[in-house]
Amino acid sequence: FYDSSKVVKEGVLSIYDHASVAAFSFRLDTEVVVILVNTKNAVVNYTIPSDLGNTSWTEAISDVSITLSGELNLTPYEFLILKNN
Repeated sequence: FYDSSKVVKEGVLSIYDHASVAAFSFRLDTEVVVILVNTKNAVVNYTIPSDLGNTSWTEAISDVSITLSGELNLTPYEFLILKNN
């Protein structure tokens, strides 16, 4: 994914503060990639930041569609790499 993603290499980085989730995004023109990583060996309820709320994404690895709103439950060590639709 990294090799073919200009937005991850050259985009503007934004970091979302959370004690248990490494959460950040890269933006380049209209392209956005969001990466969420549960760093704990426990389920974490992650509150979606307002600028990402009610938005639709495609998970880059599985190609599954996902909508971010409210809270997201992340299983232990789960990670998501999301591309905007």
